[in-house]
Amino acid sequence: MIVACVHWAALGILLDAIMVRRHCAGRRWSARLVALRALVLFLSLSLDLGYVAGVALTSFLVSAGFIAVRAVLADRAALGRLQVRAAAARDELLESFRAHKVQVASLAIAAAVAGAFYGPLVLEVRSAASRFDFHNVPIGMWWANPARMLIPVLPFFNPVRDEWLFNDSHEGLFAASPGAFFVLAALLGVLVAGRRRLSTVPALVALALFLTFHGYDRPWLKVLPWFSFARVSGRFSALYPALLVAVSLAVPDSLFRRRTGRVVGLLGAALLAVEAATAYQVCFTRPKRFWTPDPPFLAMMATIRESPGAAVLDWPFCIAGGNGIGTGEVGRFYGLQAGISSLQVFHGKKIMSTYFGRLHPDQFRAYRLAGWPRLFLPDNRDCGVARRQRRDFLPWEWAFLEEFVKSNDFAGIVLYTDILPPETVAGFHARFGGPVAAARGEPYGAIEFIPKRREWQALVDPALGRQLRLENRLVPWPPNQLLRMDDPGTDDWLREGWDGTNTEGHLAEVAFALDRIEPLYWSIRVRPYGRQRMSVELNGHDVFPTKLLRGKETVMAPLPVELLRRQNRIVLRLPDARSPKSVGYNGDTRVLGIEAEWMQLGRHRYAGPPIGERLAMDRRKVEDFLGPGWGKGEPEFAVRSTRGHAASIRFGLDEIRPLSLGLEVETVESQRVTVELNGVRLWTGRGDGAWVTANLALPAAALRPDNELVFLLPDAHSRKSVGRGLDDRVLGLAVRWIQFNPGSP
Repeated sequence: MIVACVHWAALGILLDAIMVRRHCAGRRWSARLVALRALVLFLSLSLDLGYVAGVALTSFLVSAGFIAVRAVLADRAALGRLQVRAAAARDELLESFRAHKVQVASLAIAAAVAGAFYGPLVLEVRSAASRFDFHNVPIGMWWANPARMLIPVLPFFNPVRDEWLFNDSHEGLFAASPGAFFVLAALLGVLVAGRRRLSTVPALVALALFLTFHGYDRPWLKVLPWFSFARVSGRFSALYPALLVAVSLAVPDSLFRRRTGRVVGLLGAALLAVEAATAYQVCFTRPKRFWTPDPPFLAMMATIRESPGAAVLDWPFCIAGGNGIGTGEVGRFYGLQAGISSLQVFHGKKIMSTYFGRLHPDQFRAYRLAGWPRLFLPDNRDCGVARRQRRDFLPWEWAFLEEFVKSNDFAGIVLYTDILPPETVAGFHARFGGPVAAARGEPYGAIEFIPKRREWQALVDPALGRQLRLENRLVPWPPNQLLRMDDPGTDDWLREGWDGTNTEGHLAEVAFALDRIEPLYWSIRVRPYGRQRMSVELNGHDVFPTKLLRGKETVMAPLPVELLRRQNRIVLRLPDARSPKSVGYNGDTRVLGIEAEWMQLGRHRYAGPPIGERLAMDRRKVEDFLGPGWGKGEPEFAVRSTRGHAASIRFGLDEIRPLSLGLEVETVESQRVTVELNGVRLWTGRGDGAWVTANLALPAAALRPDNELVFLLPDAHSRKSVGRGLDDRVLGLAVRWIQFNPGSP
């Protein structure tokens, strides 16, 4: 990583410590020292600006500020005295310059060249970054606990073996853990410095600023322009050893001329040797899988490089932001494709894949407007876990891809076939041609190159390519298909306002197409976050009035035929949605309304029963079919009991045909029981308190599209009412399971 290159920054920190130490000791600075510091300061701009160069600039700023404040305090802010001090320092530098003209001039010229070379680049980076307002954009913060400084690097106790000792979000194994040697050396410098102790203040202040930085709670480093994009506190760790060594320079030289000092030095050297050997052993001696390009890969890259066209289309491509922006839309296979943008090094073509440490929504707005996120169809919503597209493209999606390739100056398509269904790979071959080169291996998997058709090369029109939009057609939703919200396939029907199974914001949209217009019901099983009101609209018309949700429940909204269209949109309104952070629960800033378990579009009001599947009464799945009169499931007894004198089971049917309902049931003591289906009496009898397996015939003559099977229990009572205890629950039946089965004609 670029933060591993710290040479100029580390040298700058040590030079700052030397200059502060000389200032505190009343010793003058030589012109060579000042010129060298200027040179190293400008050279540090060649390093990573957001962290490494930033640490060097902060060290310089803190040291210069310390020296300035100390000078002002020493002269009691008297302007005359300060002018005399400045004139004396100037004369000393001129005298030093005259004694070493060639050396000072060489250093000064080198500093000017470095400043002229790197300065404009830094300003250009700053100008480009300032075009975007990141104030309300997530930063994707990673925080290393400062207590990690106390972890030594020993065989039995080290940052690798004890990685999760602290509850933090560290980025690397040695984040904030420079080792015991550097920490103890700095501590020794503070303890034995004597009069030199004051010179350790700038390095200690800088170290404290970096250790206590937190992107959300303590973002004070962001007042410095070079840290405006800092989000990973552990990356400062690369320069902790230099800062600790700067503090240790306060140790008097005389200490090591005594026996005690020599013993301390030997022990320190031994500790450093052990820590270095341990770090090498835990990091470098374990087998690592380093990728080496093989001949088929290199041949494929050469084919791409020599093909006419300015760019190549990776499919799927991967655009990711370290702050999470964009990755969930156009980087859905990040776990597999995080580094595919590096393949550009081999073929030299322009690409659509890239990685940003922090991505602004405006930077990929064109991708969103064109509709690219709707072409990513992962089999898992977690981009680190997703492995494959879950379905083939639909006709209008294929048409968009084809027009995009035609109108842009592509050399061809790099196809990641491991990620695509076989029918999609075949579709690419049928529409774009067969591959002319292929390779397989880590880290990219199986890939192939399909060159752009010759007849398409004359159709390049970049302006048209930028204007292309994926047709916003809606996917047909087959009636009575129940969609589980944790199934990524449900994303075909989810639009704005959803974050997986949760709604985010005050509106959530579901969109679907219909092949046939008919009266339908839309149902959704929800659990509200706190107190929530919810209403439902269909194509701009209210179909479910505002209701206060009280715990988990199924909401059903009728969809009248006069409001339905071929293309339909259902909108959930959640005016009470709020973030967990706003109510002091945690730091989650998402505005949450409900969590949804499933939703269904049906020709009937109630959910269709799974024929032949045994539904345990103590499980959640059976709750889709339970009407009023049931208590909570009791997993410890594997039962669910009725409450009161009636309880119902509700279910919908697409096709009216005979069914039967099997169940394992007992009456609570002796009970009369009557069973009715849609008002038609099916059975009357008495239970004696023993477990029985029963089978109720549900004749077609009594069945409807929406059905309610009611158990009437006139003798239900509580134990308290008959003086047998304090339980006041009115109990009738206890049921272990139910099962819908085909019935006899």
